[in-house]
Amino acid sequence: MSSESDMDFFNLNPQGCLLTDMAGTIRQANPAACLLFGLPQNKLVDIPLVHLIDEADQNVFHCQLTRLRTEKRIEDWEVRLISTQSRPTYAKVVVTTVGNPPGHPEELLWFLCDITAHKETAAKISQHNQQLLTLQFVNAAIASNVDLQNMLDSVSRAMAKVLGVPACAISEWDTETNTVPLLLEYGPDDWWDDDLLEEVYEVADFPATKYVLMERQARQMTINQPNIDPDELRYMQEIKIKTLLMLPMEFQNRVVGLVELMDDRIERTFTNAEIVFVRLLANQAAGTIEYARLYNQIQQELGERILAEEELRQSEARNKALLDAIPDLVIQITRDGRCLNYKGSDSWDLNTVFGVEIGKNVTDLLPPDIADLMLTNINKTLQTGQMQIFEYQLKLPYGSQDYETRMVVNGPDEVIGIIQNITDRKRAEQKAIHEERLAALGQLVATLAHEMNNPLQAVQSHLDLVLNYALDPEKSRLHLNIIRSQIERLHAIMRPVLNLSRPRPTPPQPVVVAQLIEQVLILVDKNLEMNQLQVRTDFQETPLVLVVAEQLTQVFLNLILNAIEAAQPHSQLQIAIFSKDDAVMITFTNHGPLIPSEHMPHIFEPFYTTKSEGSGLGLWVSRNLIQQHGGILTAANLTDDEGVVFSVQLPSASIKELTF
Repeated sequence: MSSESDMDFFNLNPQGCLLTDMAGTIRQANPAACLLFGLPQNKLVDIPLVHLIDEADQNVFHCQLTRLRTEKRIEDWEVRLISTQSRPTYAKVVVTTVGNPPGHPEELLWFLCDITAHKETAAKISQHNQQLLTLQFVNAAIASNVDLQNMLDSVSRAMAKVLGVPACAISEWDTETNTVPLLLEYGPDDWWDDDLLEEVYEVADFPATKYVLMERQARQMTINQPNIDPDELRYMQEIKIKTLLMLPMEFQNRVVGLVELMDDRIERTFTNAEIVFVRLLANQAAGTIEYARLYNQIQQELGERILAEEELRQSEARNKALLDAIPDLVIQITRDGRCLNYKGSDSWDLNTVFGVEIGKNVTDLLPPDIADLMLTNINKTLQTGQMQIFEYQLKLPYGSQDYETRMVVNGPDEVIGIIQNITDRKRAEQKAIHEERLAALGQLVATLAHEMNNPLQAVQSHLDLVLNYALDPEKSRLHLNIIRSQIERLHAIMRPVLNLSRPRPTPPQPVVVAQLIEQVLILVDKNLEMNQLQVRTDFQETPLVLVVAEQLTQVFLNLILNAIEAAQPHSQLQIAIFSKDDAVMITFTNHGPLIPSEHMPHIFEPFYTTKSEGSGLGLWVSRNLIQQHGGILTAANLTDDEGVVFSVQLPSASIKELTF
């Protein structure tokens, strides 16, 4: 290019122009070429052009030079140039042979068009298309699967492919325990070492993980990154990775898990565009977890509902069978006493007496006092949620009848009442109580006879003196006073005996419990003496109790006689009376053998006894009598293995009861 016009064309061309020898050594460069390479002309001259070509394209460059030996022009050849710019520079090359005057060697004229912007645009379009395809693939995989592991596997593969990393792990964030249990791991077969990889990580042990979950921000780290947390570094070293990208998985503005993308080959930095797109996939993984959980929950609830419905059908069938088997009157009653439903009794008596009809109120069916008792127990059942059992008596033309009603909760405002005629049972109980009372008296006959004989002999001796000898008035008065004291002693002995032997109980009266105990101790004094037992009492001041005195006396007598039989000779019988909350407590403690554990649950059952001559009714009668007074009778072995304690709890009488 020796002409001035050629040089103007060369220098003013907007494309980069180079003039080289046939070996590719630069002889001249125009301003556009200097700008393209980022070097001044004096730095470009005498440099082989191949040194400015990317190493990956140098083989192609040499091939093109070889072609130019036979061809005059080569067009549309793309190469990557080595430039001072931070980003790669792409150029489209046209090269042609330039003829020179004779005696001068041929030269090559190079035209370099910068197509970097075009290549970047094309790459972005390709990346965008790839992302759309990836999203389409992930959405299709999620839509076609209900298995959580399969869905997560599809998402993890897509994320790893987008970033070009070999491995991915997805964990769930358990906020209650603040741990991240591993859900899925993806990578080459030899990537994961089961001995190194834990199934659950404590969030508190890894600051970077905590930051990602709490702050909802992505975090990327490299193995040689300065100021990396030691625990994070140890984790990366254990699983042998050089680059780690952690992303939160969010669903409906809530973090549900963690994604870890790992590269064991190089240390690299991911672009914001890559992170944004992978976060989109991570959030799809979060939705996958939540939808899978919801699906499993629905499936479980559906299964439970089907099972519950089947159990309900079976339960209804069982309940109907049980209801049909109950011979008593069963009524479904509302809080205000209205009958919703009922099942008639097998007994003509119950159906006729109560005359139950759906829609009627108990106030229409029963006497006022019994109706009030019903309503009171309905409300008590609903308030406490506990079964209420109460008894009452109805006066009928053919005589009084006793009934028992058991009430249980059947809904927020209704109960089930089971009514039974217990007249025969009450009569049998009264008979058993009377017979047990007589049995207790029988145990006292021998000792009472001896106890009464002494004062009778004293009375006879002093009467003989008064009647057969002429005594002065003062001595006669002395003997008569002795006779009176002995008669009073006889009265003291016989009074509790007479009370105990009464055939019918008297109405409840306010009673001092200590006085009843003292009367019983008079009766058993000789038994205590014969068994060489010492009585130790601890009677604290307590409120009055409203009881039938002879019934309570019978209970105390039975418990003391049992204690005398069980106690070891020369031991003590301890009787204590004290207050506890709104009750009066009476305890009887003997130092004898323990009640075997296999017998303890049965000792209050009727006819249950371990004695060769026992009736098995004593404790059963005693408990019934205490329950009739609203109290509790219990038994327990002492913790030191040295005896048994029987405890009676009686409600203290209220002021209203005492003034009634």
